[in-house]
Amino acid sequence: MAYLKEKNYRVPIHVSTGGTVFNWRSAAFYKGLGAERITFPRHLTIPEIEDIVSTMPPIETTLFILNSRCINVDGFCTFHHGLARKEVFPMFRNACMLPFQVEAMEIDADGNSHLVSQASPVVQRQKIWETVHVDDHPCGACALYEFERMGITSVKIVGRGNPLERKLKDTMFLNTLRDCLIKEQPTKKIFRKKARSLYAETYNRSCRMHMCYYPSVMLDDAQNTGGTRKAVKKAAR
Repeated sequence: MAYLKEKNYRVPIHVSTGGTVFNWRSAAFYKGLGAERITFPRHLTIPEIEDIVSTMPPIETTLFILNSRCINVDGFCTFHHGLARKEVFPMFRNACMLPFQVEAMEIDADGNSHLVSQASPVVQRQKIWETVHVDDHPCGACALYEFERMGITSVKIVGRGNPLERKLKDTMFLNTLRDCLIKEQPTKKIFRKKARSLYAETYNRSCRMHMCYYPSVMLDDAQNTGGTRKAVKKAAR
């Protein structure tokens, strides 16, 4: 990227999820190297995305929205999922599914690091992803409501190797929801209901928290509608 900028080659540069943009400084760094668009990692929460977008310099943005929600960070991937052979890992579909322990660290105002509480929503979300490594139909369509208001440029459907029928189904699903947002301008509650109903109709399955790219939307909705803690736990299962 630095070479392209030095030589003044006028080509559009898009930074993939491998660029690990976890904060606005990373976005500014790539912007300085000539990037026109960045793809955020899968692991950011909606508040984290909103914080980055509101602080970073103007640049196009892309977010994951459908399929293949990996528990590991793409930018740190060593491509062990290529070892998907029963004779190598007889108990697991591929090496990405091998069990491991994750601990979150944070740095306080004095520069000291310490473990994040296991009760932290970020830690809990990661533990769900560890337990249920889903590479089939993860979805974050409910969050399109927030992303449209943040000004996110585009969303990413994973699955370039999927059959054409699946690609068409995924595209039509999201296009329908996008048109709903633009033309009908629904409230958040109405849009969530529309998204979940259409998901069930399109994929013949109901929404489940462990399949959600942005599970906070399900927790928020349960709280706003007076849902009990028991109901939230049931959704998580």
